[in-house]
Order: sequence, then structure tokens, then C-alpha cells
Amino acid sequence: MSEGAGGDDQILLNGVVNGVVNGVVEDGKPQIPASSPMEEDNKPQTSAPSQLEENNEVRDKISNQETAPENTVQSKEDAKRLGRLWEHEKGPSIKEMESALKASRNEIEALRQETESKMRQLQSDRNDISRQLEATKKEKKVAQKEFKRMRDELQELRKTNDALKEELVDERSFVIQLQAEKNAQEVVTEAQAAAVAMLSQTVSRELTDDVIREERLKPILEECYEWARANSSRELPDQSLLKDELIEEGILASDSDLRPLYRFDIEADTASATLLQAVLTQELCRIFLKDPYFLSSSVFQKDDGSIKEEVPAVLRDIEKHLKTGNSNQCPVWQPELISIPDDYANAVAWRAQTVQLLAKKDNSNSREKRQSIYNDAATSFLERWSSLIHQPLKEEEQSTLVNIFSDFGELALELWSLKREIEFEGMEYFGRTGFKAHSHETAAAHIVQLEEGDTKLDGRPIPLVVQPMIVAYGVVDNQRAEKRIYFQIENLYFGANMEDDDFVVVGEEGWEIGKATARETFNKELAQLAAKYEDDIQKLRARSHDAIQRAKDDIESLKVKERNQQLEYENRIREAQARSDDALHRARDDLESLKVKQRNQQMEYEKRIQEAREWSDDALQRAQKEFAVLKGTQEEREKKLHMEMQEYKDRMDYQSHAIQEMQEEMEKARCEERKEYKSAIEAMKAGQEASWEASQGWQKKLKMVNKALEKAREELEMSDLKQKVANEKLEMANMKQLITNEELEIQKVVNEELKLEIKQLEMRNKEAEEKKTEVEKLKTEIGKLKTTNEALRWRR
Repeated sequence: MSEGAGGDDQILLNGVVNGVVNGVVEDGKPQIPASSPMEEDNKPQTSAPSQLEENNEVRDKISNQETAPENTVQSKEDAKRLGRLWEHEKGPSIKEMESALKASRNEIEALRQETESKMRQLQSDRNDISRQLEATKKEKKVAQKEFKRMRDELQELRKTNDALKEELVDERSFVIQLQAEKNAQEVVTEAQAAAVAMLSQTVSRELTDDVIREERLKPILEECYEWARANSSRELPDQSLLKDELIEEGILASDSDLRPLYRFDIEADTASATLLQAVLTQELCRIFLKDPYFLSSSVFQKDDGSIKEEVPAVLRDIEKHLKTGNSNQCPVWQPELISIPDDYANAVAWRAQTVQLLAKKDNSNSREKRQSIYNDAATSFLERWSSLIHQPLKEEEQSTLVNIFSDFGELALELWSLKREIEFEGMEYFGRTGFKAHSHETAAAHIVQLEEGDTKLDGRPIPLVVQPMIVAYGVVDNQRAEKRIYFQIENLYFGANMEDDDFVVVGEEGWEIGKATARETFNKELAQLAAKYEDDIQKLRARSHDAIQRAKDDIESLKVKERNQQLEYENRIREAQARSDDALHRARDDLESLKVKQRNQQMEYEKRIQEAREWSDDALQRAQKEFAVLKGTQEEREKKLHMEMQEYKDRMDYQSHAIQEMQEEMEKARCEERKEYKSAIEAMKAGQEASWEASQGWQKKLKMVNKALEKAREELEMSDLKQKVANEKLEMANMKQLITNEELEIQKVVNEELKLEIKQLEMRNKEAEEKKTEVEKLKTEIGKLKTTNEALRWRR
């Protein structure tokens, strides 16, 4: 125990002894004289009742709470409780002080847990904001990748545009060169046309072989190739059934006739396009080149408007009778033809004139009937070979197919109007022979890469005929000529594992040989006619002027025809432009939809950013409110603690002042006790009779002293406990102040981080807006480049 505490114990002990002495005197058992011999040397002695009154006054001062500061309710309650304790001559117990200390510690622990909970909540909010920032960074990376992709696409389109511009310049120069050559050859072409027209009167031909091959038949077959390649099916269902049907039609060779190496691979990627081209060309030849009278069924109709299907058969019988002179082949309803002798040349001429009569376009009714035949043929083809055609077929492709049938039908009418026999040969003709490199009738596809003069593929079997061979026979000495005129040589596909789908190739050597054969035949026929009709030649020379005039008329008609073809080409160009406009409109619609989609995405991004801002603002406001509430609570607690500390300080000052007064009074009492002690000793010496009672009194006094000592110890323990409580409260106040400072620092850090993150979000929003603006510019440039590319393609 400290030295100050020892001094206080001594003071209390003296006071207790003094009180005991006064109590003994007050009881009146050993009476102490009112005066003593020492009174003359010392101050007057205070009586026992007056001393008790002074002690009671001191005790009342300690218990009186009116002089203490009344700042809070707690201070009042403590003052009252302290007063009650002093009234009962007891201080607060150790258990009460320990319970108060435990309550303070519990309060501090609760405050610490609440602060930790707030800190965890703030950390959770911070983590949420961090996750949102990470999501925003990911979206930014995605936008950057999209921007890079579109920029690369723009660069590619620019390169394509530059290449197309260069190609367009080359094409323009080439067109200018071709125009110059065309202008240079116009005079030669007119002279040749006049000569051909004049010679055509002698050989009964209106079309030359070169015109038929190069200008009429070749474009139609190329269009067949393009149409088949564009509209072929990607997959072939029921391949075995399809293969059997193609074999029955004579288009495909049977597998039993070929080794597996030479069979047609129907499962190849290009098999569908090749087969569709083969069946299309075969169907055109079957409909229009097998029967010269295919228009007769629509021209000759019954009274009820139905078609006379027997008319083509009757016309064929008449032609056959005229050629052979067999009366059994003559129809019953034309008996006058029985007496006509057989004349092959007249039969061919009759057939040519009959076809010319059937092919006349006198009125719109005949044109409609002819177009109806072409439409029915195209529809029948689409229904029969639907497994080879990509479904659904567009209307433009259907009209293109009808145009192919009509163009080939018109060409067939012109061929049948010639004084020639027209035939076509397919698999039945070539299936018996193998391929020959130097043949006049066949040509190999360029995918085989067969060099000129190379005969390594000679003798190889032919599995597929892509285009039938079309030939013509003239009339020599009232008989059919032996030599052929090749309008179209056979185009063949043979060999295995061919992956190229461009099988329609015309062999240059075959064409040259065909041209040479045609010229040789023409020259021989011309020589025969010249020897046979010398007089006619003289007449023809005399009528050369008329022939030239007619040639000029024919040239005019050709010009008109060319003009009509030009109009037709212009119409097709307009249709193509219309299709391009539709495509442009669709592209614009797609662009608009893309803009709407991007606008929606932008609105969604803005909505997300706004939600993030609102969420961050709400979190900040919640944090500020909680911080304000926590700050207010902390301020209230600090005020309360300050008031308690001030009250405790005032109480301690008051107690120290009271203890000082008690010390002064006890010092006075000690002086008086000394005097009384001296007088009591003298009295004890004087009176031996009272020794026994005095000893009894001293025992009582010792007991009272022990009680006083125990009470003093309890008071000292109570003061130590109060000091500990005060120290705990000070520690709690310091801890609260530290927690408040930490919360303030954390709040500042959180606020700074939130401000930085908000600034980063605003910067990212600005960057996103700039990138969206750049994306819109890129899309505009891409649209312009696409429009330019489309225009360049249409110009090509």
C-alpha cells in the first residue's frame, strides 16, 4: 500500500481512537475530570459532545449531495447511493464495483463488435464496387476487340475496293479496246453478212454453222451451267434411286459396265451440280431436238380448246412417207399423198417449211401458246428433278430457267427450219466406245489437264455425258449426207475422284476440226451445186444486185434484232439494278437493325452505368448516414464519458477536501486526546479502584479499534476499486477515440477510393462514347465501301 494510504489509515485510526475515548467518557463509566493540571499550558479542551457533533457534521458534508455537481442522471444516482452508503457507515461493495466494471467491459466489447460489423459491411461494399469495375473493364476489352475487328474488316474492304478499282480500270481499257476492234470490223461484218445472205439462198440455210455454235448455242449451254451450279442441292437424298433413274434416262453409265475406278462418284461435293447440268441439257435436247413438230399440239386444237396430241405423230408419219415412199406409213385421211414418189430432199424441205409455218408469230395468241409450252416444260423439269434442285427455288431462278427453255426452243425452231437433219447423241452412242484424244466428237474437261497430243487417256470408258453432241446432216443427191456438221461436240466427264465442278469445257481442237469439217462440207456442196446449176449461177450473178439489196435488208433486220436484243439487255440490266436496289434496301435495313441493336446495347450500358452510379451513391449515402449516426452516438458517448469524468473529478475533489478537513479536525482531536490521555493517566494513577473498569474499557476500545481498522481497510479497497474503474473508463474512452479515429481514416480512404472509381467510370464512359462514335464512323465507311463494291460489281 502507498505512503499516502498509510497516512490516511493513521488519520482514520486516530479518529476512531478519539471517537472511542469520547464514547467512553460519554457513557460515564470512568469519569474524566473536566479540567486537568495541563489546561493552563494548553488550549481549552473540547468536550465530547461537541467533538461528536463536529464528526457528524463532517459525515453529513460527505453524504450531502446538494453541494456536488449535478450534470447527469448517473451522477445523481451515484451521489445518492454514496450518501446512503455513508449513512449506513458503509462504502460500495467489491461485487458492485466488479459488476460495474464488467458492465463497462461488455459495453466496450459490444461497441467493438458493432464497429467491426460496420467495417465488414464497408469492405463488402468496396468488394462489390471492385467487381463492378472488373465487369466494366471486361466490357471495355470486348468493345476494344470488336473495334479492332471492325477496323481490320474496314482495311480489308479498302484493299478490296482498291483492287476492284484497278480491275475496273483494266476492264474499262479492255472494253475501249474491244469497242475499237468492233468498230474496225463493222465493215467486214456487213460484207460477210451480205455474202452469207446471198449464199444462203443457194444452200437453203439462214444461219451459218459458226453463228449457231458460237453465238446461239454456246451462250445457252453456258447459262445452263451457271444455273445448275447456282441452284444445285447440297445433299442428294435416295442416291441409289436417283442413280437408277439417271441410268434409265441414258445420262449415267451403269456400274456393272465400269470398274469402280471409272464410276461416277455421286457422293462428291460437286456431283449435284454436274448431274443437274447433265439432266437439264438432256431434257432440252429431248423436248426440242427429238421432235421438230413440238409446237403443233398447241397450234392445232379441238373445238373445245383441248390439245390434239395426235398431230405431231401424224406430221412425223407424213415426213417419213415422203422420205421412203411407203404407202403403209401414209395417214388414212391424206390418201392423195400415196401417189407421191419418194424424194428425200423434198421431204426435208417440206418439214422445214412446215416448221416455219408453225413458228410464225402472227398474233399474241400464238406467242402466248408458245410461251405456255416453255413454261410447262420448265415446270415439268422442276417437278421431275426436284431432288437435284435446292429448295425452295427463288422466283428469279425459275424465270431464268423458263428463259433457258424458251431460248433453246427458239433456236431449235430455227434449226428445224433449215434443210438439214438434226440429231443429238448421248450415253447410248458413246457408251460403246472409249475416249479418244483426237476425236471430232468428244472433248475432255480441262481438269484432266490433258496436253495436246497426249493419248494416255485413250480408251478410258465414259461414265457421264454432261452435254449431248448435236450434229446436222445435209442433203446430197437426194439422200442424206454421210458427213456430219458438228454444232456441239460431246462434253464428257470420266475418271474417279474429280473434285472440280467445272466439267463443261469445249475442246479447242474439237472445235477447230468441227469448223474445218463444216467448211469442207460447205465447199463440196457449193462445188456440186455450181457444177449442177451453172445456168442458175449465171442468173444469180445477174441478180447479184438484188441479192445485195436483200442482204442490206437483212442487215437492217439484223440491226433491228440487235436493237431488240439491246433493249432486252437493258431490261435485264434494269432488273439487275432493281435487284441491286432491293439488296441495297435490305443492306440498309440490316444496317438500321444493327444501329437499333447497338443503340439498345448502348442504352443497356448506360443503364448499367447509371445503376452502378446510383448504387455507389446509395452506398455512399448509407455509409455517410451510418457514419453520421455512429459519429453522433460516439459524440454522445464522449459527452457522457466526459460528464462522468468531470463528475468523478469533482467528487474526488470534494472527497479530498473533506478528507483534508477531517485531517485538520483529527489533528486537533489528537492534541486534545494527548491532553485527555495525560489527564486519564493521572486519573488512573490517582484512582486504583477504577483500574479494573479501565481495563475492561480498554478491551472494548481495542475491539472498537479493530472494527475501525477493518472499516478503514474496506474503504481503502473501495477507493482502489474506484480508481481501477476510473482507469477502465479512461481506457474505454481512449479505445473509443482510437476506434473513431480509425473509422474516420477508413471512411476517408473509402471516400477517396469511391471518388477515384467514379472518376474512372466517367473516364471509361467518355472512352466508350468516343469508341462508339468511331464505330459509327467505321460502319458508315463500311457501308460506303460496300455500296462502292456493289456498284463496281454491277459495272463489271
